[in-house]
Amino acid sequence: MSNFSKSKYALRFNETTLNKFFNNMSMNDFKISEIISNEGFKKVAYAIRKSTVTLQYTPKDQRKFEIRYGLSQTLQNKSKSTTDLAEFIGEFIGTYNAETARNVEKTGSILRANVKDNELNQFYELLDKYPSKVVGALLASYGFALTEREASKAKIEDIQPEVESNEEQ
Repeated sequence: MSNFSKSKYALRFNETTLNKFFNNMSMNDFKISEIISNEGFKKVAYAIRKSTVTLQYTPKDQRKFEIRYGLSQTLQNKSKSTTDLAEFIGEFIGTYNAETARNVEKTGSILRANVKDNELNQFYELLDKYPSKVVGALLASYGFALTEREASKAKIEDIQPEVESNEEQ
């Protein structure tokens, strides 16, 4: 722990670290890995990431979409009820897909993928099977975690090498 306290900044979890962490956990009635491996879950998390943290690490003059500040808090609040979470995700994905299509129409280039209906159906099946608070919390953690590629592009160092180098001294 003393090695962590020497660090000036708390670093973000990335998607790979979250996978290692959650794939080894299980709740009483189910494995968390069943949720995080769902293609619909992954695609909704991708849409959240592309609307928030990915844009925050994109230079302002290169951003083609607006950053969705406050999405995490809204997601937390809506996760208290399955109906509220389903409604929120439906509205969010509708807006996300419309922005994406509008940008393609305007520029002719595809900068991010749409969420398809079958992927949304897979996500909604999770809400039928698992508690909305768990799905929402996992969605927030994955939606706000950078992928390895994004983290390296943003030049964010992984904390592991720093801890190892401090132990050697």
